[in-house]
Amino acid sequence: MPAILTATISIKDMEKMMAYGEKAMPTILAHEGEMLYRAQTVDVLRGAADHTFSTAFRFPDVAAVKGWFNSPEYEALHALRNEAADVTFVVHEEV
Repeated sequence: MPAILTATISIKDMEKMMAYGEKAMPTILAHEGEMLYRAQTVDVLRGAADHTFSTAFRFPDVAAVKGWFNSPEYEALHALRNEAADVTFVVHEEV
């Protein structure tokens, strides 16, 4: 069953965030992930939004998401990601 990975993001350093994105995208593609959207928060109609940007990716299944997240190629980018932004990742399964 397809899985969706959402990431909500608060950028700390835009230059590092751009470098992270350029390096992270090939690792996502290598695990059959595809970008669904990248967006900036413009308004909160109800509840709270902790981050100012969000993005989503579709993967073949939850195992593919976890395989990407735990891959040596992506793990090598964790420090850069943490310097660039505060990110919350959530995995969803399509129903």
